Amino acid sequence: MSEYTLIISERFTQEFEKAISYKEEHGTYKSNIEKFKKEVKAKIRSLKTSPRLGVDVSSRVSFETKMKYLLVDNYLIFYEITGVDEVTIYRFISARSNWQRMLL
Repeated sequence: MSEYTLIISERFTQEFEKAISYKEEHGTYKSNIEKFKKEVKAKIRSLKTSPRLGVDVSSRVSFETKMKYLLVDNYLIFYEITGVDEVTIYRFISARSNWQRMLL
C-alpha cells in the first residue's frame, strides 16, 4: 500500500494554532488540549493511507468541489486529493461557524 504525501497549508497551521489558543484562553485543561492536538494529528496521519475517508464538501454546498472534510472535536479539516499520491490540507474551521460561507 502506497502512502500519500501530505502538504499542509500555512492557513491550516494558523487556524489550528488559533484553535489551541482559544482553548487555552477559555480555561481548557492542558490534558484536554494535548488530547485535542493528538486527535487532530492522528486524523491528518490517517490521510496518508486513507484520503477518501472524508465527507465530500459538494454534498453540503451549492457548488462543485473535490474538497473533503473530516470532523475532529467540533472542528473541520478541509483537504483535497491533489495528485496521484498527494493530499493538500487547506483549512481548520470550527464546525459551529458558517464554514460554507468561509469557503466561498
